[in-house]
Amino acid sequence: MKISTRFSFFILLLVLLLGSSTFLWSQSLTFDITDLQGVHRWAPIKGPHIFTVYTPAPVMVFAWSGFDWLDGVTESVFIESEGVDDLLGVDPVVEMYVSGFDLHSLEFVNVVNFGGDPFTPGERGDFRIYTGGTATMHLNGVKIAEASNFQVDILVSYPVIGGGPGQLAQAVGVADINMAETDPDWVVRFDNGSGQFEFEFENFTAGIGPNHDTTVTILSRDVHTTVDDAILVADDTVDFDASIGVVVDFEFTDPMVYDEGAGEVEVVKTLTVNKIYGDAGGVLPAEVLSFNSQFYYRFGAVLDGFQCDITFDLSEVPNLPTDLEDVVFMRRPKRAPQDYVWEVIPNEIEILSVTPPRLLVKDVTGFSEWGIGFLTDDSLPVELSSFTSSVTANGFVELTWITESESNMLGYHIHRAEDNNVALAEKITGEVINAENSSTTVYYNYTDKNLPTAGTYYYWLEFVELDLTSGFHGPISAVVSFDNDDDTPGIVYRTELIGAFPNPFNPETSIEFTLADPSHVTLRIFNSRGQLVKELLANDQLAAGFYSEVWDGRDNSGASVGSGVYFYRMKVDNSYDMIKKMVLVK
Repeated sequence: MKISTRFSFFILLLVLLLGSSTFLWSQSLTFDITDLQGVHRWAPIKGPHIFTVYTPAPVMVFAWSGFDWLDGVTESVFIESEGVDDLLGVDPVVEMYVSGFDLHSLEFVNVVNFGGDPFTPGERGDFRIYTGGTATMHLNGVKIAEASNFQVDILVSYPVIGGGPGQLAQAVGVADINMAETDPDWVVRFDNGSGQFEFEFENFTAGIGPNHDTTVTILSRDVHTTVDDAILVADDTVDFDASIGVVVDFEFTDPMVYDEGAGEVEVVKTLTVNKIYGDAGGVLPAEVLSFNSQFYYRFGAVLDGFQCDITFDLSEVPNLPTDLEDVVFMRRPKRAPQDYVWEVIPNEIEILSVTPPRLLVKDVTGFSEWGIGFLTDDSLPVELSSFTSSVTANGFVELTWITESESNMLGYHIHRAEDNNVALAEKITGEVINAENSSTTVYYNYTDKNLPTAGTYYYWLEFVELDLTSGFHGPISAVVSFDNDDDTPGIVYRTELIGAFPNPFNPETSIEFTLADPSHVTLRIFNSRGQLVKELLANDQLAAGFYSEVWDGRDNSGASVGSGVYFYRMKVDNSYDMIKKMVLVK
């Protein structure tokens, strides 16, 4: 089995029109990786038998149980780059290594008509998930980046002889960045904001045949995926707990392995659970009036058939209806188009408890993507436009949130945890932070000065209504380290233009940013016509750390400027260029 893979790393940091000028910053690295090996890692146990090719001779076709790098056979060739010449230097030698992916989910799907019969002639295919594995990148013999815990989702179109349309496969994936093994400059370029690389495979020849080609694009998108998996046996109960931010339990009855006439073939039976943060999109059914837009689930298994009960803990779902009878679960095919209408799952739902809110969905026989819908539309008492964190120079975590409107609000509390699970979080605000109940934009902030240890902290914003009912928004995270020399708090910075606070503002605002390394920084303010208004920093040499530059609403001559939209642009050496917008209201 040979696979020829082309990796193209691409990240679009900024596209912004400013008057007649266009600022564009993009990065890409492209590799050809050949002869990546498809393996039966469970040998003599193999991956699932999909179908048999009878021409020119009967051959059973399997989904490979894994992919590995084979020294002396697999090769990586650097093809081209864009936007990273400052990091690569002159005549760079760049290499990429990938290895260790394992099959953890396979589901037959209709690749022509999403949601249709997966066994329709000419429309057959499957959806596979490979997890695990590592990837490293080397520059001139020195490792500059490492990622692990991959998840690659591949939509495979079967060849015509296998009952499919014979199209090229498509895939998307995510991997955790190993910060300790990755150069900070490369983290800045490719981190999606959640400590992960995001990437896409295009034109992947993943059907029958010994050779496979694809183009892989690394993207920077603020989408965070939590994934875990387990090995199943008959009548097994599998619990996914709060440690990975997924609180769902499965109880299986007789999970069956794939077998299309090849009874001697055994398969390791695996279950994969994803919790994907962000709005799932799609079209709601008529009876569903609102839904949980904070996250959704993707379930998968290497099973030919099964029946199971699924228990959901909904403690983290914001704006949950008071009556849990108004909660429904929705399902759609994996990677369905955005105009696909979610289907309400008709299975019986049992309320196990109200506090915490736990629901049991019975007799489930199909997975794919699941969302949580509500049969009511209880509008939030607060419209929140932003909830962000930053680490200050003295090792505190500063939290800022912006509301566009508030009604019948008592105020806010902040909750903190060292795990991504609101059920484990402690309230760190002693008294409620009073709400202003305004119909216009309001800025709030709170500084956490009592961090017990170094590490990653997760924060939730609890909004409390006048009747003392409440809901949560979040989480957001902050990373704090300790200096080993004096055991005082230190900060793991990355170069970033954080924002202007307050915004809108009058008469002044603070522009906050951080630097990963000592750098030359230029910070300028432009009006809506692209004309320079104020230069706050002119290629100033600054140390690594957190900074806040105040603009008092005056131009370079000292004259006050008028109300309107202004743009602030930060350039850091030749490695970072970012523009953001702020509004002066007088």
